[in-house]
Amino acid sequence: MKISDTRLQNFRRVLAERKLRLTEMADLLGKAPAQVSAFGGKNPTKGIGDQIAREIEKALDLHNGYLDIPYGFDEFN
Repeated sequence: MKISDTRLQNFRRVLAERKLRLTEMADLLGKAPAQVSAFGGKNPTKGIGDQIAREIEKALDLHNGYLDIPYGFDEFN
């Protein structure tokens, strides 16, 4: 799986678990909803790059690199 796919999958899972909407995530990141929709919406047009991945992790109080780990992998470490 590509890193962009892993990040998107983890991003969507965390939003669902925390019951956050994209507009709420945009507020947490200080970005426009359209920017967040571009990488995390139903039909993303951009991937989640390194910088935004770290911003998301910080905003959601996740450890650095969390979005890069395939789901379930870190449960065994």
